[in-house]
Amino acid sequence: IDLPGLELLGKRQEEFLNSWASENAGERFKVVLSQTGFCGGAHLHGQKENRLHADLDSNGWPQSGRNRALSAIQKANAIHIGGDQHIATVIRHGIEEFDDGPWAFVVPAIVNNYYSRWWWPEDEKPGKKSNDILPWTGQYLDGFANKITMHAYANPDGPSNGAGYGLIKLNKSTKEVIFECWPRYEDVTQEDAQQFQGWPVKFKPI
Repeated sequence: IDLPGLELLGKRQEEFLNSWASENAGERFKVVLSQTGFCGGAHLHGQKENRLHADLDSNGWPQSGRNRALSAIQKANAIHIGGDQHIATVIRHGIEEFDDGPWAFVVPAIVNNYYSRWWWPEDEKPGKKSNDILPWTGQYLDGFANKITMHAYANPDGPSNGAGYGLIKLNKSTKEVIFECWPRYEDVTQEDAQQFQGWPVKFKPI
């Protein structure tokens, strides 16, 4: 559905993003916030019997607009934070090739028992370069044929039903980013507090 005339970001938004991407941030991190993610990060919607090929309730299309936005975010050496997908994910985007785009964290919903979503590849196989922490990580194509590398996902099968919150830690001294993802009722003051399986995710974007 990458058809002529379709827009993701408007012209002014793209111009602003590219101008901002060109600015030298020095030692500071750059972060892009948007309502939702730039790909389809779920397969099953509402209930496990409902599999969508391509989720139009995402910023994964039109693909040319998605790729321009991600190119600007990568040019800025920024990370991307989004929501509104009813499933927490950490994805490294691909534009022309796998892993040539920015890292993205779609944080979980604080309430998630009314319309759950699952990351559940139809062949139930890991992608290339999987991380062995969760069964379905690695390189995939979403329903729009966008290249993505799944690093972590929180399917709604545990006591919290996938509900919770994300924490983003930016360490300027080590230049490290840490994505944390906590179940809603987890008491993080306790030493044995557990994040969703697959988190924390740590990387250095710069």
